[in-house]
Amino acid sequence: MKRKFYTLRLHFLCLMVVFLQFGGYAQDLSNNVKLYNTLGIDYSLNSKDKLSLSGTMIGDAVNGNFEYFQFGLGYTRKLGKKTSVEVGFDAIQIKEPGNSFKKYYRTSLGLMYQHKLKWLQLNHGIEAEYFMPAFTKFKSRWSVESEITTRKSWTSLHIRPFTKFKLYYYKGGAYLSYYDEDGDLLAKKSADDIHRWRWFGGIKMRILPSVSAKICYFWNEEFNAGLGTNSDINIYNKSKTSIRQPFNSYGAISTAITITF
Repeated sequence: MKRKFYTLRLHFLCLMVVFLQFGGYAQDLSNNVKLYNTLGIDYSLNSKDKLSLSGTMIGDAVNGNFEYFQFGLGYTRKLGKKTSVEVGFDAIQIKEPGNSFKKYYRTSLGLMYQHKLKWLQLNHGIEAEYFMPAFTKFKSRWSVESEITTRKSWTSLHIRPFTKFKLYYYKGGAYLSYYDEDGDLLAKKSADDIHRWRWFGGIKMRILPSVSAKICYFWNEEFNAGLGTNSDINIYNKSKTSIRQPFNSYGAISTAITITF
């Protein structure tokens, strides 16, 4: 019976790997539905320190084109039973107009807090990101997130449902010109404000003792929070013939496999 469970899990893992390889044939991504595919490796140095290596590719599920590739290195340090700090460096390639890809580099610093509430596990985090070169809408961004996962699991794959919400603050993007109704210039500045949220819903599972997987759907929404003066994106130019920094909103199916050593 135990061998049968492991055989089933190996078959499931093979299907997941195939999906990661071919599912993607599925400076903003297109607004079509996306397929996010991630393969990661975690290596524990000791009880407190962990290194991680990951690769992500994003494909457009409608036209079948790849739009995004990311290769990342990370380090996590436990500060206590509930708190950890994370440092990351990523090399990114994003498809630009004309089918060429442009390289970007990202550094990040995050703080995570984990605690339990009856039959739920709650994870909260804050993260600062810095990009070189800058994106059109931001050079750096801050985010806060909260995730809820059931502590109880089901079936031999240890399936646990989860949901997560993440909110982003943009800073240091390309300057936008803001005009009043008469066409007079009010300000020329970057749109530093809260401009994005993401909601995730899906399942986590353990395929093998050292192999975990996550499958979810998420929605990415850009908007104007209006917390600052003259801080909107998705605004008309002076002649009102085009929109500067238009909203980029889309849904995505995300699949991730992580192998732990």
